[in-house]
Amino acid sequence: MKFQLHDYIARKILHQPPQSCNYAGNKEVGKWLYGILEKGGTEDWRKVLKEATGEDLSTRAMVDYFQPLMAWLEEQNKGRKIGWEEDKKQSQEEKEREEREHREHEETGGSGGEDNG
Repeated sequence: MKFQLHDYIARKILHQPPQSCNYAGNKEVGKWLYGILEKGGTEDWRKVLKEATGEDLSTRAMVDYFQPLMAWLEEQNKGRKIGWEEDKKQSQEEKEREEREHREHEETGGSGGEDNG
């Protein structure tokens, strides 16, 4: 619901992209929000949402909001193998590496002055 309200404010009232709009101190936005909130529990929230935004409760606004991030992530992950099997293999490799480092640390006497950074 938060994304739907924000989306409506950004696109319909401010005519700005939802990812970069700022409505702090905007009286028109305040009046619109007040109109929603003043109803309190006197009407069903689904009805109030539909009247205010023109749509039923939906994930559309949230998906739209994060679409630029999704596009960027898809580009960054192009060619990478995705799935649980790869994670299991990496986890096993990580475990073996940690065990090897632990053994090496014990063999060198574990000076205690580890470099964590």
